[in-house]
Amino acid sequence: MKRVRVFWWCVALAGAALIPLRPVAGQACQVGKTYPNGTVVLKIGDQEMVALPEAVEQALLKLDLDNRALRMELAIKDSLLAGSKLARAWYDTTVQRQRSYIADLDSLYRGYRKLTEDYRRLSNEPWLTFSGGLGATGRDHKPAVLAGMGIRRVHVWGFLQEANAGGFVGLSLRLF
Repeated sequence: MKRVRVFWWCVALAGAALIPLRPVAGQACQVGKTYPNGTVVLKIGDQEMVALPEAVEQALLKLDLDNRALRMELAIKDSLLAGSKLARAWYDTTVQRQRSYIADLDSLYRGYRKLTEDYRRLSNEPWLTFSGGLGATGRDHKPAVLAGMGIRRVHVWGFLQEANAGGFVGLSLRLF
């Protein structure tokens, strides 16, 4: 007969922690059912125990170790998954901020570009001007002289006539 080991831990798990480890004198050990893999059900007194061959015991130990390893691997993968979810949330927030920042920078770029165009346009305008003109006023059509100086868009004119004189201050604005 093959060497047989008794898994007392199976008995303990079944709630039979108070079972004596050895049969008490006078109790008979009866072999109950025998299974094809070598497992035997033993009956000692009114309690039943399972005796397993060493190969089955090793297979069960290996299954238990595999179960523990898979549980640890599952826990590691769960923690990695939680970390990746957190990283994805950070990534989404970063991308959203980058898009907002890009929109702000684009707006600033367009503003500075328009400012540059305005400065170019202003640089094409003369900064000091002189304007003059002749005309007549009243019924007698006496001649009048209009003369003025301008700095950029601000102009000052003077009006001279035989009996009249005056001054004007004005601003030049572009319409088109």
